[in-house]
Amino acid sequence: MVNESAMQRTPNTQVCLRHSGYTLMEMMLALAILLAVAGISLPVVVWLSGEHKLKQEAQEIRIKLTGARIHAIDAGVIHQFRYEPHGNRFLIVPYEKTSDDSQDVDAAVADGDSQPSHSSAELPEGMTFQAVESDEFAVEPISEDWLTGLANASQLASADWSPPLLFYPDGSSIDAAFEIIDEKQRSIRISVRGLTGAVSISQVRRESRR
Repeated sequence: MVNESAMQRTPNTQVCLRHSGYTLMEMMLALAILLAVAGISLPVVVWLSGEHKLKQEAQEIRIKLTGARIHAIDAGVIHQFRYEPHGNRFLIVPYEKTSDDSQDVDAAVADGDSQPSHSSAELPEGMTFQAVESDEFAVEPISEDWLTGLANASQLASADWSPPLLFYPDGSSIDAAFEIIDEKQRSIRISVRGLTGAVSISQVRRESRR
């Protein structure tokens, strides 16, 4: 005889399993959302990356200007920084010609000096120097005598340069400012305070004044 109470206590063991999955429509909708988000965020990321590169290059120029000031103090000789307006080249050389300039360059390189008193370099592709309004048309050649020891001295001597930004042995400089701009017309200004020789960098300007 079957125990009715036991039958009442026995649960129904039948389980309905439901297999769920994504439909093609759901997958297409998710993909469309991802593409829309990427389309919005990617230009922002690219723009911020460009601003970072501009700030980074301005910081490199700031370091080189500070190095020129230190060289002037250590050597007791006025040093100059010049850039190529609307170009990407710049240089740092003594402003006062000395008889042992070439030996100084060789000695600095031999000692592992990463920024010798005679140096020239270029901004990355797509970036150029720009004068501020007061110096817009002030360009001049530079004597090849000042470029002694630089491998590309003849090429540098044939270019037009900004007026010299001078650093004196007492640590002072001259009040000066110039800008670096990129292909998106973003600009950043680098300024030098004459009394102290201190170098400062502005915030990135979203559109160049030109």
